[in-house]
Amino acid sequence: MSMQVQMELIIVAKVLAAAFLGCVVGYERERDNRSAGIRTFGAVCAGAALFTGVVAHYADNNSTARVVANIITGVGFLGAGLIIKNDQTQEANGLTTAANIWAISAVGVAVAFGFYVIAVGSTMLLYLMLSINNFPAYKKWRKKIQANDSEHKKQKDTEKSQLDD
Repeated sequence: MSMQVQMELIIVAKVLAAAFLGCVVGYERERDNRSAGIRTFGAVCAGAALFTGVVAHYADNNSTARVVANIITGVGFLGAGLIIKNDQTQEANGLTTAANIWAISAVGVAVAFGFYVIAVGSTMLLYLMLSINNFPAYKKWRKKIQANDSEHKKQKDTEKSQLDD
């Protein structure tokens, strides 16, 4: 087998590994019924690994750096399209998904460069951060914080109405 084919097979293996890691994080999103799930996260991670792997093999370091920079920018643009602001409530939806799509592209880049421990560790961290809202201790803490926020808001409203009088 030629060196060319061997290198291409290594890149394919890296793309498959990246796709798997992306799918792991996407599974958590899909479990929470989010629109961006296994396929989206897997594709973003695999795509980042593919672009990086091909360019790292065939181009110089400056070209590789430019491709990685453009992955960061391009996936950031993709993530921006996931963020929706509700004008009535002034709340934004999709921030967590957008941030994690951006982060999973970095996992794909790490796999392409052969930083497997960093890629697996980062995948585990992303999965943990996304699934933490299912932990009973987190739910209890969040309720407490929300109750404190609600009480604080009532207090501010009372103070404001007293100043208006």
